[in-house]
Amino acid sequence: MMTLDDLKRLALRHAGTGPDCIVPGLRVRATTQPTGPVSGIEEPVFALILQGRKRSTVGGRMYEYGPGDSVIVSMAMPSTGQVTVASRDEPYLGVALTLRPAEIAGLIVEAEAEAPPCAVPMAVHAASPQLIDAVGRLVTLLDHPDDVRILRPLLDKEILWRLLSGPHGTMLREVGLVDSRASRIGRAVAAVAYQVGYESPSQFTREYSRMFGRPPRDDLRRVREPLV
Repeated sequence: MMTLDDLKRLALRHAGTGPDCIVPGLRVRATTQPTGPVSGIEEPVFALILQGRKRSTVGGRMYEYGPGDSVIVSMAMPSTGQVTVASRDEPYLGVALTLRPAEIAGLIVEAEAEAPPCAVPMAVHAASPQLIDAVGRLVTLLDHPDDVRILRPLLDKEILWRLLSGPHGTMLREVGLVDSRASRIGRAVAAVAYQVGYESPSQFTREYSRMFGRPPRDDLRRVREPLV
């Protein structure tokens, strides 16, 4: 089983890997010095911190995390992040994986997993040995590109299951359920467009924008972020 130290050595070799690598959505970040606050829009993401420390503010709440911590952001919203502990000898090091709501929703259905809505946009918990091992095997695919097509879906599912069945479970369910609500609303918009006599959803969108000053997708985003 891969340990946190094993994963740290592996990640150091692949530092700088971005989401467009041979394992799409996977990022490996290393920073050799503390940073100032950096603001942006955080998409739903899972991260495992291997070394150093970081502080983030999401939804008006401040979170601090370090080696062995797993982090989930459950919805797209403004955030501010700052690496607080890093050096040339011991850089801040983390692995992140973009969360894909459709995959999570499918696993929720398969596992018959239900939970009440989650009221916070971000959570930090200690990663289990099983989760660390699964993330390590995913990062290992960077060294074995021929294995990605077959093993990537299996490892994604294992990581999601470790998160779903652990302390992050409620928040991960929220990621999948938010997507499900948005999908249902999107289908409903199309259905309404035809029912009220529009020839296509695009025509309905143009009329909606003319009347309300914004396209339906803007209102859809509000529905997708009910906990902001």
